[in-house]
Amino acid sequence: FPSHDSEHTKWAKKLRKCFPAPPGMLVLENDYSQGELRVIACIANEETMIEAYAQGMDLHVITSGRFAGYSYEEMLALKKTNKEMFDRIRQLGKAGNFGLIYGMGTEGFQNYAELNYGVKLAFEEADKFRSGFFETYHRLPEYHKTYKAFARKNGYVTSLLGRVRHLPLINSVKRDVQAGAERQAINSPVQGCLSDMMIWAIAISQQRGWFKEAPCFGAINDAKYAYIPEDNHEFYVERELELMENLPFEKVGWKPQLKFVADAKIGKNMASLVDFDRKK
Repeated sequence: FPSHDSEHTKWAKKLRKCFPAPPGMLVLENDYSQGELRVIACIANEETMIEAYAQGMDLHVITSGRFAGYSYEEMLALKKTNKEMFDRIRQLGKAGNFGLIYGMGTEGFQNYAELNYGVKLAFEEADKFRSGFFETYHRLPEYHKTYKAFARKNGYVTSLLGRVRHLPLINSVKRDVQAGAERQAINSPVQGCLSDMMIWAIAISQQRGWFKEAPCFGAINDAKYAYIPEDNHEFYVERELELMENLPFEKVGWKPQLKFVADAKIGKNMASLVDFDRKK
């Protein structure tokens, strides 16, 4: 499958069209809402992030609003009065959250924001944003430091679900090689945990016999894909969301500090998916 990293290229939509639903079926896509941010909030025990999610707040709005000089309430008001401006500011928040949670440097963040989110920042602006980001989420640098130190001492890191990522080159004499392993020490526990949560959900649905009516046909990172009957499709979507949001974490001794919220999209093929509106 085309990965999420390539979903905006000229080939992505054409490739996704190659995966249509069988007659009478729909394609269902599931993933976790801001999953990486929620996992890293738990790993780092980042109080600001955890509190924001507990209150149902949009972390992208918090991050971008602070830099733009708006309170959270002012950002929500701006959404009603000037949606275009709101979206433009929020886009910076997405770039910051997904780019900086793993400790990206100023120049790297500057390039990442433009290439992935179309946000152009002068170096001074990117540096100011980065400093403000870690002031807001002050437990993240501690997480970065702790996991890199653990990896240097032990040669591996472990996710919250127990997945081990071996890092044999963490103490390489070559600084660029060592730096690459350090990045993996920070991001592997997050991305590995999230993808394992998705694999876990797939395994449970298979054990419950759901594949007979709604077979899973693939996964991309932290997103999974299934075919579901078009008739009464709401039932099948809600069933998958309920499963994903209630994984039995107690079986692995983990008590997440926040709830993981699942999202769904449906369509006739992977290129024409639209958001599924959940029942309140």
